[in-house]
Amino acid sequence: MSKNIFKINPQKTKALLFDWDGTVIKSEEINYQAWLETFKEFELEYLSFEEYFKNHAPLKAEQIAILENTRLNINLDVNEIVLKKRARYKQLLRKTKLAVNLGVKELLKKAKKQNFKIAIVTINYRKYVEVSLAKNRLEKYFDLLICFEDVKKSKPHPEGYLLAAKRLEVLPAECLVFEDSYHGVTAAINAGMDFIAVNSVVPKKTFLDLDPNAKVIKDFTEVQIS
Repeated sequence: MSKNIFKINPQKTKALLFDWDGTVIKSEEINYQAWLETFKEFELEYLSFEEYFKNHAPLKAEQIAILENTRLNINLDVNEIVLKKRARYKQLLRKTKLAVNLGVKELLKKAKKQNFKIAIVTINYRKYVEVSLAKNRLEKYFDLLICFEDVKKSKPHPEGYLLAAKRLEVLPAECLVFEDSYHGVTAAINAGMDFIAVNSVVPKKTFLDLDPNAKVIKDFTEVQIS
């Protein structure tokens, strides 16, 4: 069976905006592992991976800590939880070269040659994104990083995507967003941007429930520039 190919029209699209964790880089597993180990240290049971990805993956660490305090009916210090999680993540990141999702690098090369403006929009910390970019030699493809430090509100709020459009000097309607989560796609919709959803973990139906006409891919080999 031949796969669907989604073509990007350079006449319409001027900027490509990529979510980072799970979309460009396969990092959700170590993010989850860091949370799992953090709560285990407090002798607490964290969510399953599926629950984490659905409910927590797009959120800032502080938000996750607050939500877990509520869910578990506890009152741990939020800053302590966040600091421990960051330390765990840093340890895991140091000894792991995170893989790039299939077809990403090829798409970035073609987009760069055709002078698209390209950005990452993530709630991950800048220093961690930069480490993984360097390890995978991807930094030369991106004109802009919008990270945790740049925004006050997490996805599904559109702040990050709207800020990227502003700094790249393009209109929201000229942006194409690549996202792999419900909250991320919702943020793109809220920003008035077109999107392509990557269903590496989230079921395709989730994205189609958001938009019956949603473009959904398994990997980036299903995307071409026309």
